[in-house]
Amino acid sequence: GIRVVLIVTCMYVELGVQNTLICHVTGFYPAPVNITWNKNEQKVTEGTSTSVPFPNKDGSFKQTSRLEFIPKQGDVYSCTKENHSYRTNNVNMTVHHERLISN
Repeated sequence: GIRVVLIVTCMYVELGVQNTLICHVTGFYPAPVNITWNKNEQKVTEGTSTSVPFPNKDGSFKQTSRLEFIPKQGDVYSCTKENHSYRTNNVNMTVHHERLISN
């Protein structure tokens, strides 16, 4: 099945200092999918970059998107995979003190 995974380059972040979130989507077909980012439920486009799809051995595809962000207390980031008529949005990160918490 399709998996959407949100990866942080560092679990402990310094508030106010730029960091990177990585959203890895795998197991989808056909390609490509649209990967979008939200901050506090608002769409974010600035600081994002998305790779081209790469084939998996089983004929499905994988694709990665990055978001450069500046962590602030309480901010919630989410990665959404959209493909045709359905969408999957099941990965969130919350900035809590100087940690990123997955929820």
